[in-house]
Amino acid sequence: MRSQKVAAKYANALFQVSGTTEEVQARQEQLKSLAAILREHPKTQRIFSCPEVSIDAKLEVISKFLQKPLNPHLKNLLHLVLKRRHSPCLERIFIDYNKLVRNQLQQLDVEVEAATLLDPATCSRLIQKLEQQESKAISLNETEKPSLLGGFSLQVGNQHLDLSLGGRLKQLKKQLLKVEP
Repeated sequence: MRSQKVAAKYANALFQVSGTTEEVQARQEQLKSLAAILREHPKTQRIFSCPEVSIDAKLEVISKFLQKPLNPHLKNLLHLVLKRRHSPCLERIFIDYNKLVRNQLQQLDVEVEAATLLDPATCSRLIQKLEQQESKAISLNETEKPSLLGGFSLQVGNQHLDLSLGGRLKQLKKQLLKVEP
Protein backbone atom coordinates (compact mmCIF):
# COMPACT_ATOMS: atom_id res chain seq x y z
CA MET A 1 0.00 0.00 0.00
CA ARG A 2 2.79 2.40 0.89
CA SER A 3 4.61 1.72 -2.39
CA GLN A 4 1.42 2.60 -4.32
CA LYS A 5 1.23 5.96 -2.55
CA VAL A 6 4.90 6.62 -3.18
CA ALA A 7 4.53 5.72 -6.87
CA ALA A 8 1.46 7.94 -7.22
CA LYS A 9 3.38 10.90 -5.77
CA TYR A 10 6.28 10.44 -8.18
CA ALA A 11 3.94 10.01 -11.16
CA ASN A 12 1.97 13.09 -10.17
CA ALA A 13 5.15 15.16 -9.76
CA LEU A 14 6.38 14.12 -13.20
CA PHE A 15 2.99 14.89 -14.70
CA GLN A 16 2.91 18.35 -13.08
CA VAL A 17 6.04 19.41 -14.97
CA SER A 18 4.75 17.97 -18.24
CA GLY A 19 4.26 21.00 -20.49
CA THR A 20 2.83 20.59 -23.99
CA THR A 21 0.92 17.57 -25.25
CA GLU A 22 3.89 16.65 -27.43
CA GLU A 23 6.22 16.73 -24.42
CA VAL A 24 3.79 14.61 -22.41
CA GLN A 25 3.56 12.03 -25.18
CA ALA A 26 7.34 11.97 -25.72
CA ARG A 27 7.89 11.40 -21.99
CA GLN A 28 5.21 8.72 -22.02
CA GLU A 29 7.04 6.93 -24.86
CA GLN A 30 10.33 7.06 -22.96
CA LEU A 31 8.62 5.69 -19.87
CA LYS A 32 7.05 2.91 -21.93
CA SER A 33 10.49 2.01 -23.32
CA LEU A 34 12.00 2.11 -19.86
CA ALA A 35 9.27 -0.16 -18.46
CA ALA A 36 9.89 -2.61 -21.31
CA ILE A 37 13.63 -2.62 -20.54
CA LEU A 38 12.97 -3.38 -16.88
CA ARG A 39 10.60 -6.22 -17.78
CA GLU A 40 12.77 -7.74 -20.50
CA HIS A 41 16.09 -7.40 -18.65
CA PRO A 42 15.69 -8.44 -15.00
CA LYS A 43 19.37 -7.67 -14.35
CA THR A 44 18.61 -3.95 -14.66
CA GLN A 45 16.20 -4.20 -11.74
CA ARG A 46 18.93 -5.88 -9.66
CA ILE A 47 21.41 -3.16 -10.66
CA PHE A 48 18.90 -0.50 -9.60
CA SER A 49 18.47 -2.02 -6.17
CA CYS A 50 22.22 -2.48 -5.61
CA PRO A 51 23.51 0.30 -3.32
CA GLU A 52 27.14 -0.27 -4.41
CA VAL A 53 26.36 0.92 -7.97
CA SER A 54 26.36 4.71 -8.26
CA ILE A 55 23.22 6.53 -9.39
CA ASP A 56 25.09 7.98 -12.37
CA ALA A 57 26.14 4.48 -13.45
CA LYS A 58 22.51 3.33 -13.18
CA LEU A 59 21.33 6.26 -15.31
CA GLU A 60 24.06 5.46 -17.84
CA VAL A 61 22.74 1.89 -18.14
CA ILE A 62 19.28 3.28 -18.91
CA SER A 63 20.63 5.70 -21.52
CA LYS A 64 22.50 2.91 -23.30
CA PHE A 65 19.36 0.79 -23.51
CA LEU A 66 17.21 3.71 -24.71
CA GLN A 67 19.84 4.72 -27.30
CA LYS A 68 18.94 8.40 -26.86
CA PRO A 69 19.22 10.92 -24.05
CA LEU A 70 16.70 10.83 -21.26
CA ASN A 71 14.21 13.66 -20.98
CA PRO A 72 15.64 16.03 -18.29
CA HIS A 73 12.52 15.82 -16.08
CA LEU A 74 12.49 12.04 -16.37
CA LYS A 75 16.21 11.89 -15.60
CA ASN A 76 15.66 14.01 -12.46
CA LEU A 77 12.79 11.78 -11.38
CA LEU A 78 14.84 8.62 -11.88
CA HIS A 79 17.74 10.16 -9.98
CA LEU A 80 15.45 10.93 -7.05
CA VAL A 81 13.79 7.48 -7.16
CA LEU A 82 17.17 5.74 -7.19
CA LYS A 83 18.61 8.01 -4.50
CA ARG A 84 15.71 7.24 -2.17
CA ARG A 85 15.89 3.53 -3.05
CA HIS A 86 12.37 3.42 -4.47
CA SER A 87 13.34 1.54 -7.62
CA PRO A 88 10.86 -1.29 -6.85
CA CYS A 89 8.13 1.35 -7.41
CA LEU A 90 9.23 2.16 -10.98
CA GLU A 91 6.70 -0.09 -12.72
CA ARG A 92 3.88 1.40 -10.64
CA ILE A 93 5.12 4.94 -11.38
CA PHE A 94 4.90 4.18 -15.10
CA ILE A 95 1.36 2.83 -14.72
CA ASP A 96 0.20 5.83 -12.68
CA TYR A 97 1.80 8.33 -15.06
CA ASN A 98 0.10 6.65 -18.03
CA LYS A 99 -3.26 6.92 -16.27
CA LEU A 100 -2.74 10.63 -15.73
CA VAL A 101 -1.77 11.13 -19.39
CA ARG A 102 -4.71 9.11 -20.68
CA ASN A 103 -7.09 11.17 -18.53
CA GLN A 104 -5.61 14.42 -19.82
CA LEU A 105 -5.70 13.30 -23.45
CA GLN A 106 -9.05 11.56 -22.98
CA GLN A 107 -7.44 8.39 -24.25
CA LEU A 108 -8.61 4.84 -23.67
CA ASP A 109 -6.32 1.80 -23.74
CA VAL A 110 -7.79 -1.21 -25.51
CA GLU A 111 -6.18 -4.63 -25.24
CA VAL A 112 -6.72 -6.93 -28.22
CA GLU A 113 -5.78 -10.58 -28.18
CA ALA A 114 -5.97 -12.30 -31.55
CA ALA A 115 -5.08 -15.73 -32.88
CA THR A 116 -2.89 -13.91 -35.42
CA LEU A 117 -2.01 -10.24 -35.50
CA LEU A 118 -4.71 -8.14 -37.15
CA ASP A 119 -3.95 -6.50 -40.47
CA PRO A 120 -3.62 -2.67 -40.46
CA ALA A 121 -6.98 -2.14 -42.20
CA THR A 122 -8.82 -4.17 -39.56
CA CYS A 123 -7.00 -2.30 -36.77
CA SER A 124 -8.01 1.03 -38.33
CA ARG A 125 -11.67 0.01 -38.60
CA LEU A 126 -11.65 -1.32 -35.03
CA ILE A 127 -10.08 1.90 -33.69
CA GLN A 128 -12.56 4.01 -35.66
CA LYS A 129 -15.57 2.05 -34.32
CA LEU A 130 -14.30 2.18 -30.74
CA GLU A 131 -13.57 5.92 -30.95
CA GLN A 132 -17.13 6.52 -32.16
CA GLN A 133 -18.58 4.36 -29.41
CA GLU A 134 -16.40 5.64 -26.54
CA SER A 135 -15.93 9.27 -27.67
CA LYS A 136 -12.25 9.02 -26.75
CA ALA A 137 -8.97 8.52 -28.57
CA ILE A 138 -8.09 4.83 -28.62
CA SER A 139 -4.67 3.34 -27.95
CA LEU A 140 -4.71 -0.22 -29.29
CA ASN A 141 -2.34 -2.77 -27.73
CA GLU A 142 -2.32 -5.98 -29.73
CA THR A 143 -1.12 -9.38 -28.54
CA GLU A 144 -0.90 -12.57 -30.56
CA LYS A 145 -2.48 -15.56 -28.78
CA PRO A 146 -2.72 -18.67 -31.00
CA SER A 147 -4.78 -20.54 -28.38
CA LEU A 148 -7.80 -18.42 -29.41
CA LEU A 149 -7.86 -20.49 -32.66
CA GLY A 150 -9.47 -17.62 -34.60
CA GLY A 151 -11.09 -14.24 -34.07
CA PHE A 152 -10.11 -11.96 -31.20
CA SER A 153 -11.02 -10.73 -27.73
CA LEU A 154 -11.17 -7.12 -26.56
CA GLN A 155 -10.59 -5.58 -23.15
CA VAL A 156 -11.98 -2.03 -23.01
CA GLY A 157 -11.75 -0.65 -19.50
CA ASN A 158 -13.55 -3.22 -17.31
CA GLN A 159 -15.50 -4.66 -20.23
CA HIS A 160 -14.37 -7.87 -21.89
CA LEU A 161 -15.71 -9.01 -25.24
CA ASP A 162 -14.62 -12.43 -26.48
CA LEU A 163 -15.22 -12.94 -30.20
CA SER A 164 -12.72 -15.75 -30.55
CA LEU A 165 -13.33 -19.28 -31.70
CA GLY A 166 -11.68 -20.58 -28.52
CA GLY A 167 -14.06 -18.47 -26.41
CA ARG A 168 -17.09 -19.71 -28.31
CA LEU A 169 -15.98 -23.32 -27.85
CA LYS A 170 -15.69 -22.74 -24.09
CA GLN A 171 -19.21 -21.26 -24.01
CA LEU A 172 -20.55 -24.23 -25.96
CA LYS A 173 -18.85 -26.63 -23.56
CA LYS A 174 -20.45 -24.86 -20.56
CA GLN A 175 -23.88 -25.03 -22.19
CA LEU A 176 -23.48 -28.72 -22.98
CA LEU A 177 -22.42 -29.47 -19.41
CA LYS A 178 -25.46 -27.62 -18.05
CA VAL A 179 -27.90 -29.71 -20.05
CA GLU A 180 -29.24 -32.52 -17.90
CA PRO A 181 -29.89 -35.89 -19.57
